[in-house]
Amino acid sequence: MDHANLDGGVWKKCWFPVLQALANGVADEREAVRYGSAQTLCETLQDNHMRAVPTALVIEILTNMIVPAVHVLEDYIVVEWNKEALRAAPAAANHHHGHGHHQHQHQQHQHHNQAAQHGSSNAQAAISQVKAPHGGDANAWVKVGRDGATSTLEDAAHDGTPVVGSQTVIEQCLSTLTGLILDNFTRLSHYPSFDKLWLRTLQCMIHFSEAPSALTPPEGNAANSNSSGMGFSGVSSVSDPVQLAERQRFLQQISHTSLTLIQKMLEAILSNKVFDQRPALKTITAEFMRQTIYAAPLVGLVDGQPSESTAATTM
Repeated sequence: MDHANLDGGVWKKCWFPVLQALANGVADEREAVRYGSAQTLCETLQDNHMRAVPTALVIEILTNMIVPAVHVLEDYIVVEWNKEALRAAPAAANHHHGHGHHQHQHQQHQHHNQAAQHGSSNAQAAISQVKAPHGGDANAWVKVGRDGATSTLEDAAHDGTPVVGSQTVIEQCLSTLTGLILDNFTRLSHYPSFDKLWLRTLQCMIHFSEAPSALTPPEGNAANSNSSGMGFSGVSSVSDPVQLAERQRFLQQISHTSLTLIQKMLEAILSNKVFDQRPALKTITAEFMRQTIYAAPLVGLVDGQPSESTAATTM
């Protein structure tokens, strides 16, 4: 089949619904379905056939599928982290009671765990229902962590670490978004709605580049930045230093990836002299970046000046 000669109607009618189904799967409460849908969506969009897809449809996919999908993944991580904080709070409070009371609480905790295993409707059971498909056993789902170690969904619910694989999936979505723009840059940059696409993409990348501020609030002049637009805002703080350090590393890596992708897109814009043709877009881009914490050092790139490395801005 000659994909290049397919008209826009065929792509919209036959191919777009498949992508939409995958995008809908990203919002599924079951973690395995959620991440599987996100990964499949990204892999599908990385196919060479994307170059034959009409420009207007490419923009629709980028702005109405990929960008919302990555924000949905972010929201689920915030929910999981906040559940961990709620579970940790009673444990910390019990620590300050007497030994006898602590022992009583421990026995009560064991009772709750037994109830959860028998289908109780308490909080722990509710989490297992969310993580396992159709209320099945959470231990049936085995995952591979970033370090290669295996763990179960129930383990992840107890150890307080970020949802296994979540960083990889978010980075894959952000890379797919950027990759599609760069692979189709010439035709996208000449399209009337390119300004909207660029600003929407930049906003998404900056949102995640500010993620470290979610657990480490900015100080001084940096506190004036738009904290409501930072990634993972609303996440609860944790007192466990190990757990806190793991989450900080998670957010710093997401930030680093976002800044690297912003730099690549800015370099493409400059090499294609897009800002020369759209001076207003250049001004808006620079002003938007100046209002941030982590992306601000890249403002020099907008004017074609050397800028600090993205690694230095996040480490």
